[in-house]
Amino acid sequence: MKKLILLVGRSGSGKNYIIDAFDLKPIISYTTRSKRINETNGIEHWFVSLKDWEELDKSKIAAWTYFNNNFYWTLYDDINDIKNEVYIVDPKGVEDVLNAKIQGKITRDLKIIYLNANEKTRIKRMKKRKDNKQQIKERIKNDNKIFKVVKFDIMINVND
Repeated sequence: MKKLILLVGRSGSGKNYIIDAFDLKPIISYTTRSKRINETNGIEHWFVSLKDWEELDKSKIAAWTYFNNNFYWTLYDDINDIKNEVYIVDPKGVEDVLNAKIQGKITRDLKIIYLNANEKTRIKRMKKRKDNKQQIKERIKNDNKIFKVVKFDIMINVND
């Protein structure tokens, strides 16, 4: 069976760039955050309300996280669908997926790739995608917290 790539990296590290450059089919995860200026529902994420999150049957969720005051998640059906080639996820999501794999809820083999970019490069990329100064500050702060200790199969540096 085709492996699912778990693509992990701090904000602005180049995750979406990798997906586009290699024409990979990503899992479209769900989020309660608002769309950015150039985003489209069903392309980057499924943008839903907090009420949708609260009413969701949590037993269908393979991985979830709370990041910058918003929930992000994906479903077992999406992870097990072999048409999906890559899942952008944070370290907590990696842990959730690996635990679900151990429990037999995920049937696919996994490959974890961590993209690493320096802070200057990441800030430049976040500005390019129209994140405001406060959003960038919060993302950097949150990334520093959740990426304190990270170990992955492959680590790729992607600085300009």
